[in-house]
Amino acid sequence: GDNLYLGLAKGTRLAVEGRYDEAMAHFKAMIPAHDVAEVYRDIGKVLARQEKYAEAVDWLKKAADKAKNRPPAIQANVFLNLGKVYQRSGDAKTAFEVYGQALSASSEYTPTYYFLASAAHEAKMSAGIIRDACTKYQRGEPSGRYVEKCNELMKD
Repeated sequence: GDNLYLGLAKGTRLAVEGRYDEAMAHFKAMIPAHDVAEVYRDIGKVLARQEKYAEAVDWLKKAADKAKNRPPAIQANVFLNLGKVYQRSGDAKTAFEVYGQALSASSEYTPTYYFLASAAHEAKMSAGIIRDACTKYQRGEPSGRYVEKCNELMKD
């Protein structure tokens, strides 16, 4: 179809169902009509689900490039996903930098502060950096899903 958001929803549903090849084919078929960050991001997310991190990074970097002319929330979401892939692949230092880019684009998605703190902890950065990021997260979401995890990070 020609609706971007319906197309993204269909591809995401296929990926969640574990139908990765179909999801990839679906998203790649969307590119001629929708050559935008969201499609590249979602291809990267499918690859990340399969733990194909190097390929996921490539697609998410393309998404970041395409996100320059998209709303700040889209830019931030692309960087958040890229950071998660770096972190899952064991590169917490790069993940930390990329989460910082997500927050530079938009600080409205508060959980990004938790991911920043988590990457800082894994990269053995200072307790002050971790505490600062967790405090921002907890201030934004006092009963959020990562409050306990932030408390654990700040204890170490």
